[in-house]
Order: sequence, then structure tokens, then C-alpha cells
Amino acid sequence: MIMVLEGSSGSGKTTALKYFEAVEKNEGKACHWEFHTDLVNCAIFLDERYEWYDCRRTKNRLFSYFVMQTRARRVTLYVTTRKLEMVDKSIRRHMDVKGICFPGNHKVYVHLMSRGRINDDDEVEWVPRATLELPVPAKFEEGWGA
Repeated sequence: MIMVLEGSSGSGKTTALKYFEAVEKNEGKACHWEFHTDLVNCAIFLDERYEWYDCRRTKNRLFSYFVMQTRARRVTLYVTTRKLEMVDKSIRRHMDVKGICFPGNHKVYVHLMSRGRINDDDEVEWVPRATLELPVPAKFEEGWGA
């Protein structure tokens, strides 16, 4: 599975990644915050690591090949970005879940959508799945929320 979390600066993307890391660890998966081509049966968290997936750079072929093999390798890939358009097309075309992060009232909200059908314009239609309400870590409490 590939999940891309999108949100402005300070919207809670990293907090959401930490939540998903805890979920993966609870399920017994190894978790990595760095990318290596030999990883299998694990979860990888890339927090605004554009050197791997920036759409404006010459494509990192090893990473693109890895993205296409995530299912076969039993890898769950979590990626954060400020704008989905900044993410390389190879990830956008293969992502299964899209999340929009936003802060509010001392919480982080993550609106999750699943990949739906491809429409006539060859674009993915995203189906609403759930909205997570995550507590903000105490060290970030001041200045957060509406």
C-alpha cells in the first residue's frame, strides 16, 4: 500500500506519520524512516523527503522501480508532501490512499480517501474513507488549533 499525506506547513503530517508508525509497530512490522532498495516486509516513512520523489528532478529510477514493487515486497510506503503535484508521477499513479491533514482545536485531523475508479479523463476518483482525529503531542500544543 502507498499512502500520501498532504497538508500545509504545520498541518500535522508528521504527527500523522507517527500515528501510522505506532499502528504498524503494533502489527509487528519493522519501521524505517530512511529508504533502502533492499527493504522487504516493512513500513517506510518518508517525511517530505523530496530527494526521493520530487516531480521536478530527473527521476530516481531505483526509487521508481521500488515503488512499483511495494506490493510484491510487502512494503507499506507513507509519504508526506505540502502539495500532491510536487510528488513524482510514479507515486501518484500507484498510491492507494490519499490523506489530507489539517490542525484544529488541539488535534490533527486526517481525512483519508481510497483510490476509486479511473474516470474518462484518465484521472483517479477518490472515495472518502474516514477522518482520523489525532491528539497533538504536548510539545506542540502551544499555538495549535483554531
